[in-house]
Amino acid sequence: MIQGIFISSAALNVQQERLDLLSQDLENINTCGYKKRSLIIENSFKDLVNDNTESMDGKNSEDIPDINNGNLIPFIAQGFTDFSPAVAKETKVPTDFILNSEGFFVIQTPDKEQYTRNGSFLIDADGYLVTMSGNKVLGKDGSLKVGGRDFLLEKDGSITVNGQLAGKIKVVTFNEPQLLLDEGSGCFSQPPQGAGLKEEENPQVSRGFLEQANVDLTDDMVKMIEISRTYEANQRVFHTQDDLLGKAIQIGNAK
Repeated sequence: MIQGIFISSAALNVQQERLDLLSQDLENINTCGYKKRSLIIENSFKDLVNDNTESMDGKNSEDIPDINNGNLIPFIAQGFTDFSPAVAKETKVPTDFILNSEGFFVIQTPDKEQYTRNGSFLIDADGYLVTMSGNKVLGKDGSLKVGGRDFLLEKDGSITVNGQLAGKIKVVTFNEPQLLLDEGSGCFSQPPQGAGLKEEENPQVSRGFLEQANVDLTDDMVKMIEISRTYEANQRVFHTQDDLLGKAIQIGNAK
């Protein structure tokens, strides 16, 4: 019975984690370049071992004892970010950029570089290309000074101002993008060990468009209803088992 309460509690926690991520996705449905998050859920510790281990100390993963009595307890193995591209929206704004290839724009924040697919940029008072937060957009050789909106943008990211090359937009990719840390608003940073950054040599950049969030509102609403129903069902089971345990304790004390 105690194990049953533990299983129900674990199931509730998993559904709450899923609900939190869905809520985050829906909050960012209008955030350009936002990438939706999901969970990879394993049913038990043994399942997690089976998926990630071929052998352990000479033993096959099938020989590992089933510590959960039936593989019943759900475990959240890891979070997963869906980096698939989203639809493009035409804005006709000269400082709105979109990547038509893999990779991320590089942004210099006060403490570190960040990476984003959100190309909604501005020109600051000094003529530099910046994000809505005022952080500078980086080129291959540093910050990009474009002066005003009359600059020319080539498909490879090269920027020309008054007939002179002002720089080339820096675009990077990662060997292990799932290691990237979510900084919010569609921005990411590298963990201390890195994520295999490499500079994209042949980026494809256009202006006057923005990549939308890759969130499917209909799909997420269906998932939210399913999670809500599952959560409620597990909650009823949890309370029933809790009541039964309480009654069992009362009977035991009465003896």
